[in-house]
Amino acid sequence: MATTRIPKRRQRSPKSRASGGAASPWTIVGPETPKRTLCGAVPEFTYGLLGDKTQLPRAEILQIVWHKIPRQDAVQQGAIDRLLVDSDWEAPPKKTPHYSVLIKDGVPTPLSQDTFSFAICVMSFCSTGHYDLYVHVRWRDTQNGNIHFDTQSFAIAPT
Repeated sequence: MATTRIPKRRQRSPKSRASGGAASPWTIVGPETPKRTLCGAVPEFTYGLLGDKTQLPRAEILQIVWHKIPRQDAVQQGAIDRLLVDSDWEAPPKKTPHYSVLIKDGVPTPLSQDTFSFAICVMSFCSTGHYDLYVHVRWRDTQNGNIHFDTQSFAIAPT
């Protein structure tokens, strides 16, 4: 019986820019160096947006945008920009579909006692080269009603 190796997920310290000068309460998790595949009909790599436990009682996601941008070396191999908003999917011709889910309309889902997921995006990397994943989050502080816009970037280098 063949076994499937599940990529180890590591929490990264992504580049982050939060509105209002505050530290972003969000962290992107997922494989930094996914194994390039044959790129069938189903994407195989999941990236998640996790929330800081101390921020959870007052954070409500209003919108999330996942933007996978190929760098020049990947573009030369046929890679294209991929953009998903909230719960979305896209399947350009001759490309593996990508999916995103905004979980429970912005209400966090517990993954463990200390980790909560707000959103996921499932994608593939069919072209060699490097990519940048930008995650834009618009959220409301339910304690004071303020709306924030945070951006994080995540470098991906498929092998």
